[in-house]
Amino acid sequence: MNLAMVLFDSQMNGLLHIADDETNVLKNLQITNGVFFFNVLCFFALAKIINLKTRFIDVLNAFLIGLLPLAILVFFTNIPAIHRLNETVLDRAQHLEQLFSNLLEVIGFSISTLVALFFVVYAVTLMYNGFKTATHLKKGIYTAVFFALLFILNSITQAYF
Repeated sequence: MNLAMVLFDSQMNGLLHIADDETNVLKNLQITNGVFFFNVLCFFALAKIINLKTRFIDVLNAFLIGLLPLAILVFFTNIPAIHRLNETVLDRAQHLEQLFSNLLEVIGFSISTLVALFFVVYAVTLMYNGFKTATHLKKGIYTAVFFALLFILNSITQAYF
């Protein structure tokens, strides 16, 4: 993940959010790693509440594996053709009458958005399945708490970083 952040001048400012156009590489890596380990520590605290025998390495491993689709997503969105296509459609979105002037670009943008959504959903699935395995999660209430904590932590870290 750090390699993707360095290569494409990006910053992970939430567990599921990556910002572009950042210039200070060292600061980006510190924020990326800090946000990640803050999230892992919060989920480790939840894991200890669920099952006292949960090890930190199990929770860490679950979230490191969950980052792989996000790293692939960073590489995917920085393919020059896809990056240009996204920029063009987003610029046209400012003027709604011009948005559908080139239908082929809108279709390409929609497909790239669906691929990106697939990678994010797959990342969350890997994180949840790894967390579930690490904590021997059986009760549905803890599943709801997991997703609520994921949403809250992602919102907080996105707002402050």
